[in-house]
Amino acid sequence: MVKNRRVKSSKDKQLQKYYDFLAVPTLDRKIASGSLPTPKRSSISDELERAQKLKNDDAEQDIQLKKITLNRLFKLLVSETIVIFIVSFMQATHVFHFALEEWSFKLLTSVTITQITVMLFVAVSYLFPKKRP
Repeated sequence: MVKNRRVKSSKDKQLQKYYDFLAVPTLDRKIASGSLPTPKRSSISDELERAQKLKNDDAEQDIQLKKITLNRLFKLLVSETIVIFIVSFMQATHVFHFALEEWSFKLLTSVTITQITVMLFVAVSYLFPKKRP
């Protein structure tokens, strides 16, 4: 650290003062000069309260993100289901001369049902994971 040494001339005193000024960290210098307020000391209970508030805010934000994600996912799945029902209705009634080959219609419906099932499984397993002991 800084060793105090005996200063003899005024020039040496100015250099010593400048050297001491540089030896103090920047934040301490700003506090000492009065440009920053003195940091407030907090107690352990304040820190525990702050940590709990951060934890609660994190949980609240997590819940909000899960709600948004699930709403968007369900809107997508509902619209996809409506589209496949319309296609199925058009296939059955031949409205607008709509006709798919049997194998392509079966493939379309089975793939759509599989996709909906997998998306719901992924949503439930990742958005609501099982808590480990």
